[in-house]
Amino acid sequence: MVTLQTSSTTVLEVKRLRGRSVPVTCRPGQGMKLFHPRTEDWCHTLTSTYGGGFVDGDHLELEITCGPGSKLCLSSTGFAQIFKGASSQSTRVKLEGDAFALVIGQPLVPHANSTFTQRSNWELDEESSLVSIDWLTAGRVARGESFEFQELLTDLEIRRSEKLVLKDRFLANPELSSFRNNSSFGTYRALITVTLLGPKVEKLASTLNAFWNSDIGPQRATQAPTRLTSFARLPKGGYQLRAASNQRRELLEVEKCVIDQLRASGEIDFNPLQS
Repeated sequence: MVTLQTSSTTVLEVKRLRGRSVPVTCRPGQGMKLFHPRTEDWCHTLTSTYGGGFVDGDHLELEITCGPGSKLCLSSTGFAQIFKGASSQSTRVKLEGDAFALVIGQPLVPHANSTFTQRSNWELDEESSLVSIDWLTAGRVARGESFEFQELLTDLEIRRSEKLVLKDRFLANPELSSFRNNSSFGTYRALITVTLLGPKVEKLASTLNAFWNSDIGPQRATQAPTRLTSFARLPKGGYQLRAASNQRRELLEVEKCVIDQLRASGEIDFNPLQS
């Protein structure tokens, strides 16, 4: 039975019941809605904000718990438009036992004079697995608006068996440094980061490492001339694949490759990019 309530924080709890991953608690909160187009082996949940983005004063919170054996694919209905003003989003996720989560984040599109903070905190058990895909863009590039936001902060923290394994913080602020220095965007306008942890991602990590660390030379020059990729093992366990490009479309292949390899290995039985 699904429990529906109302509060300031959006809450989702997924459990494994009779061979399916089911949202047993779904509590919509202020500014955010949840949809569940699929509740089979995987629970596919879509997040949606009112108005298609974040307006001045929005401070959204999402709490997720995935029980042992459950599988959650969390994605969105489109881009996250960050409108003028100050806004934020906080996500807290607990994966219990051998739960598996695939998170396909919204591409962040910060508008001129916007300030946005995104904080994500993950707690994993030793047997839990996570694949997280995060996007950053320079703004409304097609309209000639790049790097005109005031501040953009993303803060990712992952703990495994209560031990910190990853603290990944990105800050772009014109008062502190140039957007175009090497510690921010450099010469690029779109960034994608794929974070992988847990026993169920080892085969995927090996495949991604073999493929994307060879993304050099003539192949890249002809297929994606501005794309730069890097795959690395994290010091405390897990892996990260990062890619940057002047064009977001050159990075879509990275996202597609992750999903395709998950499907090829049998870990996921549908394509969330087409749902």
